[in-house]
Amino acid sequence: MKKIYILLFAALALFSCTKEQEKAAPKTTDPTKAPQVVSTYPANNDTAADVVDEIVITYDKAITLAPNVTVSVNGVYYDEDVYVLDKELYIPVTLRGGNTYTVKVASPSVHDGDKNFAQDLAFTFTTLTRNNFDPALFELAEAPVDPEATDEAQALYSLVKENFGTKTFSAAMAEVDWNYDNAEVLHQISGKYPAINAFDYIHLPSSAPGAWIDYGDIKPVREWAGMGGIVAAGWHWLVPTSNPNSSMAEETIDTEDWDVGNWSNSLSLTQDMVDWYTDAKSQVAMAAFKQCNVGSIITIHYTDAAAGAQMGFRNHSWGNLEDETTTYDYFDIAEGSGMYELVLDAVSLAEIKANGIIISGHDYHIAYVVITYPKENTGVTIDFDPVPMGDWAGYLCLTQDNVDWYTDPVAAAAMAAFQDCVVGSTMTCYYTGAEADAQMAFKKHGWDAMVDEAGFNYGYFVIESGDGSYTLTLDAVLLAEFKANGVIIGGQHFTLTKVEIANPAEPAEVVYSFNSNLNDFNPKDAVTPGTWQNKIAKAGLDKLAAYLKLLQDEDIPVLWRPLHEASGGWFWWGNASAEEYVALWKYVYDYLTGAGVHNLIWVWTSCLDDAAWYPGDEYVDIIAYDWYPQAWETDLYHTSGIANWEKLLAISNTKVLTLGECGPIPSVGEALEDGAVWSWWMPWYGEFMEDEGGYNTHALFRSWMNSPYVITMDDLQVPEETEE
Repeated sequence: MKKIYILLFAALALFSCTKEQEKAAPKTTDPTKAPQVVSTYPANNDTAADVVDEIVITYDKAITLAPNVTVSVNGVYYDEDVYVLDKELYIPVTLRGGNTYTVKVASPSVHDGDKNFAQDLAFTFTTLTRNNFDPALFELAEAPVDPEATDEAQALYSLVKENFGTKTFSAAMAEVDWNYDNAEVLHQISGKYPAINAFDYIHLPSSAPGAWIDYGDIKPVREWAGMGGIVAAGWHWLVPTSNPNSSMAEETIDTEDWDVGNWSNSLSLTQDMVDWYTDAKSQVAMAAFKQCNVGSIITIHYTDAAAGAQMGFRNHSWGNLEDETTTYDYFDIAEGSGMYELVLDAVSLAEIKANGIIISGHDYHIAYVVITYPKENTGVTIDFDPVPMGDWAGYLCLTQDNVDWYTDPVAAAAMAAFQDCVVGSTMTCYYTGAEADAQMAFKKHGWDAMVDEAGFNYGYFVIESGDGSYTLTLDAVLLAEFKANGVIIGGQHFTLTKVEIANPAEPAEVVYSFNSNLNDFNPKDAVTPGTWQNKIAKAGLDKLAAYLKLLQDEDIPVLWRPLHEASGGWFWWGNASAEEYVALWKYVYDYLTGAGVHNLIWVWTSCLDDAAWYPGDEYVDIIAYDWYPQAWETDLYHTSGIANWEKLLAISNTKVLTLGECGPIPSVGEALEDGAVWSWWMPWYGEFMEDEGGYNTHALFRSWMNSPYVITMDDLQVPEETEE
């Protein structure tokens, strides 16, 4: 029995060895009888193959899969997926248009019924790129949303619209702000310039003639447009992270929810109310007004404003308050709660310091009033023996003449102090014993009256009786005269005892940012009249409008992409509700078009699933998405982005869709095949432009720029006419 077991074990071992030997090197293969390939689908060397779901190899006889199967397509193995039907070997695989594929079937993979194994097989084909864009999904607007768009802007919109769905514009992003450096990189890589270069007004607060950045110098943009390129522009909107006036002291007047009613119940913060009624609110206000300077701010915080509510400012005799540029009759205020800031210039300051202000209007409540002024002044006191003015008999010469001719130390001290003065500096004259008809006068060194830039004549003016002071605030005109020649202080019926020359405290350093987590700036306050944010927003828009109009004057249209990626919440313009952001977008649109800027094609940028943040079809020309697949999403690199495309299409089908920014660039072939033919895509700078950056190789850029489905600058240039 033991012998039988040994023989059985040996037989099993022999059988097992035979199976392994069959896998490794089949002994029965006869090459002359082995299955031969009759055809392949797609065919070998086909350069316009269809995109199919299965590759089929047909042999001249019925075949069977061997125990060892080695089948690959472009290096990816499908050993577990292949199957056989009679004479045909099927390889299930998803092909893409515009790609070259190499198929390999290694022996032993298939054999006939007599174990004759087919030889190694390799063949190659290229799939045809097919555009599956469906124009029936879109009802594109015929013209830009700006009804006054320039001819050039309309032509640019038409160019974008006509190519949408058939070809993609190549694009590059400026290295931070005001150049086309990355367009040069693409030119070096591919021999072609991209069609679009995007500039950025990111450093707008620093821009000025002669500064390190000057967006008024449009040479880089002019050069790009002159080469035949399309201009795009973004705006990383830098704003102060906090109120620039926060270095100023504040006095808050609690008005106890003062209802102004329907023109019936104004708030009087005046000297009259102090003198006649000893009103506590007015006493605090007038004391604060005395500390004010040019640039000080009166902020009225209000609530319960009805639709159509108005505010108005009156002087103590109920005339309209005026400053150098504005008459403050009744003006509209935003509905609900808000604030209005009145910034004092020399004219309004003089009136309010002397008499105060009446706040009137209708259909709102005043919650409280804040008076903001410098915390401290720096300057000098000019000491001298009291000067009795008598009956026009006395005067004090604080002039350069008195320094030059008489070496007067009092005048010398004053002239030295005047050299340190700035607009907003003050000269306070202290006096005693002023009679009822006392007058003061400020004269130039030639005895002509001082006149400020608002036209106020300081020849002779009445001062309060008794002991007191008068403060003169220097505007640009007075400052120039004081610095050059000084001043003569004269008058009648008082005694001048002391002069103080004071300069505003140095403002705190202003820190700018566009990040929401660093910022007190927000969309709601940016559009609310009277807020410090609104004042800064308007100043920025004014500056930007002037720069954009320089391009308009050169007939340069702009693909304009402001306030991007709002719903992501990382920028201050997204630090709000969708409703407040939409109001900001419309405010910016209305402000720029109202300022005469009509060379813009308006591009709004989604973060996906944020339809509530869309400003509306009447305010947007193009919808964009900024696509940056993460490091763990490498399977999305160089694909079509079809899922993103479909989400943008759900927001509006009347708008062109584009990739405003991207990291890894999409695949041209996959974009066409999936029907996601983005109008343009724009790789960001830095690591996304580097050959070894892990995102886009230079070979990929070269292929992109030379694709027949991609528009470059060469395609935009019109050949010059030649004479016959």
